[in-house]
Amino acid sequence: MIIIHDHRIPGKYLDILKCKISGAVWCPFECPASRTYESIKSHPDIHFFKLDKNSVVYSPSVGDETLRLLARAGINLFPGLETPGAEYPASSKYNAVRVGRKVFHNFKHTDKSVLEQIDALKLEKIGVKQGYTKCAVLLVGDSAMITSDTGISKAGIASGIDVLKVGPGGVTLEGEKCGFIGGASGNLPSGATIVLGDLKYHTDCLKITSFFSRQKIDLICCDGLPIYDAGSLLVLDN
Repeated sequence: MIIIHDHRIPGKYLDILKCKISGAVWCPFECPASRTYESIKSHPDIHFFKLDKNSVVYSPSVGDETLRLLARAGINLFPGLETPGAEYPASSKYNAVRVGRKVFHNFKHTDKSVLEQIDALKLEKIGVKQGYTKCAVLLVGDSAMITSDTGISKAGIASGIDVLKVGPGGVTLEGEKCGFIGGASGNLPSGATIVLGDLKYHTDCLKITSFFSRQKIDLICCDGLPIYDAGSLLVLDN
């Protein structure tokens, strides 16, 4: 199992997770070629779309060293066509999110290679206004999600997904007023969900923990630390 993460995640978060998650290769991701906002320039979910547990579509801005590492690990790599732009929504080309057989995104801005791979697998496209869809969605297993985005929440419910709508805030993103809850998360092949931080810092903590309990999904958190948006943890099963 490989976990690609923004190289700027504070060590105290990684130290806790490395103790709780065995057998993972942790790979810091830096993207000097990124043209987008400083706060998100090395966020994995800006440069990769996770197609499935061992397949990604990657931006041309991803460096050769990262691609060689993924290729050696047996990860299926599909090259994207466009580099994320300097500003939103051009920076959201790869920020779609797959939930079971459905993919949520603002498809006006999706990279064409991402669209081709979605269609190749005959996944259902659910259009929403939010371009930073992966950032905004905390996946809970294959059929549930948590989001603070009203449009995504409504679209998820309409498509038969179990959705918990939470309030915004409670998530730190350096350089910005606040972050996204989905960007502070990752999903292990076992089904467990990682949260970069302690849910006690979220105003809807009890609702979130109750939702996970009802879904029978394990939570792995960084106890005692604020919730930190690192542009998702890209977890791939090799």
